[in-house]
Amino acid sequence: MFAIFQACTFLSEYRKRNGRFDIRIVETGWPNSKWRNRFLIVGDLSIIESEICTKVEGELYPLDKCPQRDYFEKLDRGWSLENDPYYLLAKSSLDVADFEFWLDTRRILWLNFLADEADFTPIATMNAGGKFVVEDGAHRLALRSLRGHISHRVALSLWSFGALKLSRNRR
Repeated sequence: MFAIFQACTFLSEYRKRNGRFDIRIVETGWPNSKWRNRFLIVGDLSIIESEICTKVEGELYPLDKCPQRDYFEKLDRGWSLENDPYYLLAKSSLDVADFEFWLDTRRILWLNFLADEADFTPIATMNAGGKFVVEDGAHRLALRSLRGHISHRVALSLWSFGALKLSRNRR
């Protein structure tokens, strides 16, 4: 049912959001990461920032106020991360090696980020409230938002093939 809802959403939004059909399976995640996933994508849409949310620990956040954006904003300003809730969540949720990998990948992304849409396409699903919830690419979207972009191309996923998620209970 979820896949049918997502496909119908894509078809109904296709014209008004400059949609492009592109059915494919996409593998996501950093190389050598244990947090990898595969998604079945139906196509992509151009979506304004106010309709996009990220999800952290089951909570939805508007893209312009999400923990990922706050984290990168602190890096931009040279502020300490020691009291950042997103940083502290990762630190408390991951073992030392996984946390170092998590920290390094975000630092590399932040240092080398190019806001060009051609560089990546985040993956989302639409929830019953009409918001697009990012399943993959939240950090890049947060950086695009922080750099002043207010519209983003987002691929719509019909389903995922088993994501691994950051959780407080994982050690």
